[in-house]
Amino acid sequence: MTVARIRPSLEALDELDTFDALCGLITTEDRPFMGGLGFADWRLGGAVARAASSGFFLGDFGERLLIPTCGKLPFPMVFAIGLGPRRQLDGVGFDEVATESVEMLRRAGVRSAAFSISTLPARIAADADESVELALSHASFGRWVWFYGEDEDH
Repeated sequence: MTVARIRPSLEALDELDTFDALCGLITTEDRPFMGGLGFADWRLGGAVARAASSGFFLGDFGERLLIPTCGKLPFPMVFAIGLGPRRQLDGVGFDEVATESVEMLRRAGVRSAAFSISTLPARIAADADESVELALSHASFGRWVWFYGEDEDH
């Protein structure tokens, strides 16, 4: 399994032309969206933000949203996965969300993905990083990348 950690930017998104999807892990408080998901949403004309502002996707625990990129990004799909309220985040929750999310990606035919969790505090992001890495290794993903935030030191 190949893992890379990159700082989110529009240029970084453009370099993901051999990936199948971007998967943003967000809390109910994440507005506006930041990191890799924020840049992807900008390129999609705010499609994820519109789903959130309309109440269709709130970022509740386990909630999932799929947005096709329609050629606006070099990969075909963007997934947003809800973590629930920030104050309720814990390692057990990440294990469950990571396992279910990776299984959902696998069923969607995704074999390589970029993950964005850059709006989370560093301690919580480290828990999410570990949970998703373990879930991906069990699902035999070939390649994946983490977008990380300015305040994280990976």
